[in-house]
Amino acid sequence: MTTTKRSVELHKLNGDTSWLVRIPLPTSNDNGNDHTDGSSNQDRTFDLVIDPWLHPAAQIDGASCFSKQTRVQQAQFDSIADLDRWLRSRPATSDRLQNTCRAAHDENDQDGHGEGINAVLFSHPFTDHLHPETLQDTASRRVLERATILTTADSLDGLQSLRLDLDPRKIVNLCNSRKTTLNREQDKEQKKEKERASSLFPRVLPTGVTVHYLAAKDWSLSPAWSKLHGGILITVDPPRDSSDASPLEILYAPHGISAKSVSTHFSSVSTNRNTAERKTSNVAQSQLQSELRPYRVLLHSFDRQTLPLIGVVACGFPNIVDLVASEFRPDVVVATHDEHKSAQGLVALTIRRRSFPLDSARRLLASKYPDSHTRLEGLAVGESLTLPLPLPLPLSLDPEL
Repeated sequence: MTTTKRSVELHKLNGDTSWLVRIPLPTSNDNGNDHTDGSSNQDRTFDLVIDPWLHPAAQIDGASCFSKQTRVQQAQFDSIADLDRWLRSRPATSDRLQNTCRAAHDENDQDGHGEGINAVLFSHPFTDHLHPETLQDTASRRVLERATILTTADSLDGLQSLRLDLDPRKIVNLCNSRKTTLNREQDKEQKKEKERASSLFPRVLPTGVTVHYLAAKDWSLSPAWSKLHGGILITVDPPRDSSDASPLEILYAPHGISAKSVSTHFSSVSTNRNTAERKTSNVAQSQLQSELRPYRVLLHSFDRQTLPLIGVVACGFPNIVDLVASEFRPDVVVATHDEHKSAQGLVALTIRRRSFPLDSARRLLASKYPDSHTRLEGLAVGESLTLPLPLPLPLSLDPEL
């Protein structure tokens, strides 16, 4: 697999659902700015960490007797500080990230020019996504104090409960509104907060990079649907001087997201874009860019998990099949949140899991949609994908695969 200078790297940090996304920064030529010091952005990346659970401590939701899970696989790094140190010690772009965790702890290797962790995203308030022990050591807290923190409304509440004393000006709530209250003063404050976040957001992400929260739009499969089944959409636009390159979209939905929720978002985006195009003088160029279909990557659980009374917890592979047939139509689906952890408590006793191993999932998708070019991938801890991937041949129906 060849790597271009402008490739995005998707790197798996643990066996569950912790990820590192490395996005190359625009060069001077891309944004029209010259560096007076002679430096270049060519080798710099924006490093975004998603849902870090790196410390080996178990995750507990509520109480141990309710739900306690311990990872079976060791994370590549033991802490956010270790990951940050490794990023700083190495060049910001590479053909392939090292598939080893021991090299990450070589503190004498400090000849790189990486900037470390730029942003951390917490998608859910649950402790397998927002892991207290991973965030609370002194060195890791210093990294968090420097980085931009991206949250949802729910994960923001969870983060605040940890009392990490982070700068609120560096925390961005991706949910653009909360339910209004009956208190006008509170409503005014929430409006101010929304305006503040809107003005801050363009400054905390590189040119051409956007992050959106996709809310769950139906409750058909679970009363907890709205808490579990939203998604985070990361969009990386091509350089401005590239007329034939497509945007890259990474949809992170570890528990799954319905096709309706995805289509609602893109319908809204399409409407806003068409309105903007009518207002611009460069209509032809806008129409050309809008016709370029994004290269789409979906991070989604393959295993389907359900709980009594709660219903669907992880939508699993059956939902992936629905998304492949939907308007979103991912080019690549990467398995996440499927580690078979050591579990205790009431949840462990009552949860039901139907596993879909990667080879079985490929055969099922080929059987359902033999002409589909959607690629199914699974990564081990420390492995990475360079995006976009080469276009694969149609999925084979050969039972020996």
